[in-house]
Amino acid sequence: MSSIESLRYKLYLAWEKGSSQEILKASQELDVEIVKYMKSSLAAQKLIKGQVKHKITAFDKEGKCGHG
Repeated sequence: MSSIESLRYKLYLAWEKGSSQEILKASQELDVEIVKYMKSSLAAQKLIKGQVKHKITAFDKEGKCGHG
């Protein structure tokens, strides 16, 4: 189970108990984990775009693809 799923489950349990403090704490923990996930996803997307851009630039300079 991913940490996000685990924290989501923790939030559901807190919700069932009805404890405002537990709900708030679980919600904040979940928010932090979601932000971490989104930042890592964005970084991965930028890395992929950078690699594609590098290949396109190399193609433009060489006038051919890297395969020959």
